[in-house]
Amino acid sequence: VGTDAKRLARASVPFSGSSELQNECIIPIKAVDEILKMLTNDEETATLSILEDKIAVEANEFMVITKLLFGDYPDVDQVIPTQSNWVVQLHR
Repeated sequence: VGTDAKRLARASVPFSGSSELQNECIIPIKAVDEILKMLTNDEETATLSILEDKIAVEANEFMVITKLLFGDYPDVDQVIPTQSNWVVQLHR
């Protein structure tokens, strides 16, 4: 989930691991941009390592290491509705 104070977006990816390995953290946006640049193919494998105050992502012979942001991210489930009476289809 990310926001720039005007827009709010949510994305998710499937996780095929133990539920004990699941974690929530806040990653600085500049680090997210660098991670996205590394991941050039949907089929790629990336290695993710999370410590108490840092995160590392390794893919394509590159590695990004950054400090995590502390605090609680706002509860976006209160803002993003789970159901709607409206459906909009757009041709892009």
